[in-house]
Amino acid sequence: MKIKEIRKLSKADKLQIAKMVDFARWLFCYMEKYSMTISEVATYSDLRNRAIQDFIDINRDLSLMDIAKIEIGVGKIVRSRIKMVVVPK
Repeated sequence: MKIKEIRKLSKADKLQIAKMVDFARWLFCYMEKYSMTISEVATYSDLRNRAIQDFIDINRDLSLMDIAKIEIGVGKIVRSRIKMVVVPK
């Protein structure tokens, strides 16, 4: 997605992207903590579900729609096996 495309998005869409980025950052820190690789997260749904559940427990303000979008987004990240370098906050 290009910067111009992001500028055209609604505030709600920008917030959703921010949540996805926040989750991706958190997931990679989580993977590092438990010495998990992206392929392990992709292969083992119980690891992925535990990571998602832990994130939801930390972020109680998320709605069911947010959670569904996060799970869909994680599925896309996992399926495409994108390796991201994310700097923790």
